[in-house]
Amino acid sequence: MTRPISEEIRYIELNEGENKSEELNRLKKDWILQIKLNPELSWRKVRILTNAPLNENEEFSRLKYNELKWTYPSSGKYDDSNRYVFLKCFKPGSFHYYFTIDGTT
Repeated sequence: MTRPISEEIRYIELNEGENKSEELNRLKKDWILQIKLNPELSWRKVRILTNAPLNENEEFSRLKYNELKWTYPSSGKYDDSNRYVFLKCFKPGSFHYYFTIDGTT
């Protein structure tokens, strides 16, 4: 199976202590964003929230944030060190995300 020509994958790695609250990200329709953890965060409870629409029918709302779900590719029962979130861009434009570590705000 081949990917559509317009599809592109972008990667972001989260690091503890970074503040990207003022940063906006821009994606084109059908691009994919994969967010992974820095190895130092791999054992921590991390939540990622974004205001990007999560499906084709959802309208963009700057103030509405949804939590992204983790994908666990490892076959080990207790190994989640290589987990990542996957976000397909259904609507082109800019979006914002933030993350929490161990329940922080």
